[in-house]
Amino acid sequence: MSELSQWAADLKAHFESVESTAAAFLDQHVPGLLKVAAQVDADPLVQAAMATVLPPEARTMVAQWIKDLEERFPAPPPPAPAETAPVS
Repeated sequence: MSELSQWAADLKAHFESVESTAAAFLDQHVPGLLKVAAQVDADPLVQAAMATVLPPEARTMVAQWIKDLEERFPAPPPPAPAETAPVS
C-alpha cells in the first residue's frame, strides 16, 4: 500500500471512529437534554420571560432582580447520595 493510500485509509478509519463516537454521545445525551428542554418549556416563568418584549435595560434589571431573589432564597442543597451496603 502506498503512503497516500495509507493516509486515505487512516483518514477514513478516523472519520468512521468519530462518527460512531458522536452517534453514541448523541444517543446517550440527547434524550436527557430533550427532557430538560420540555420541563423548561413547560415552566410558566420561562414562558412569561420568553413572551415578554422588554428593552435591554429592563431585561438587565429583571435579571438582577432574579439574582437578588436567588441570594435571598437559596436553593436547598442536593440530597446526599444513598449509601450502599458493602458487598460480601
